[in-house]
Amino acid sequence: MESSIHTIACNHLLILFAVVTMTGIICSKLSDILKIPDVVLFLIAGIFIGPSVLKFIDISQYQVENQLILTFGSAFILYMGGKEISLKVLKNVKISVLLLSTVGVLISAFLMQQVIGFSFKTSAMVALLAGSIIASTDPATLVPIFNQIKINRKVSQTVISESAFNDATGAILTSAVLAIM
Repeated sequence: MESSIHTIACNHLLILFAVVTMTGIICSKLSDILKIPDVVLFLIAGIFIGPSVLKFIDISQYQVENQLILTFGSAFILYMGGKEISLKVLKNVKISVLLLSTVGVLISAFLMQQVIGFSFKTSAMVALLAGSIIASTDPATLVPIFNQIKINRKVSQTVISESAFNDATGAILTSAVLAIM
């Protein structure tokens, strides 16, 4: 049996995909039984199998594999979010989405800069970089919850659309702060 670095990396990737997939299936079935959103169980399971508790999956050991899983996960989340967007409803909330995904991200970044700078006694630029990264953290975890509970269609479309569009603003802001630094 060949034991090249590529073979070992492929084996690690397959094992990680299997663990993540099986954990996701179990959490999904368990959430149906417990009548709670599956996102909650996904987060709890990630904490337990990750480096914090059981140390089964440690990203520092599997950097390439982790990057592939994150890329796949991001693509999947964007696909699911795009699938949920209704262009009819989006047309009615476009101004709200535009303001939330641009001005909202900027306000969040500068507010987080103040909180981080004060809490951790860091320089303004380091705090702004952290604030820029945090500001574009979106409510993508709400999409599966919206499928399980009744919520106003305009509200859900606004949150889902803002979730998709704010990443661009966050990425541009983060890149600009890094360039300035």
